[in-house]
Amino acid sequence: MLEFKKGIERLIEKNKNIKFINSSKEAKIKEIIEKDLKELL
Repeated sequence: MLEFKKGIERLIEKNKNIKFINSSKEAKIKEIIEKDLKELL
């Protein structure tokens, strides 16, 4: 699971022009906005 998280962080780093939102309650990913899924819908 840690390798998946690192892959996401690399993807975010390479795509600064894209706004990424984390709606999971578990994963803590650097440089990403955290919002509850209910807020997004």
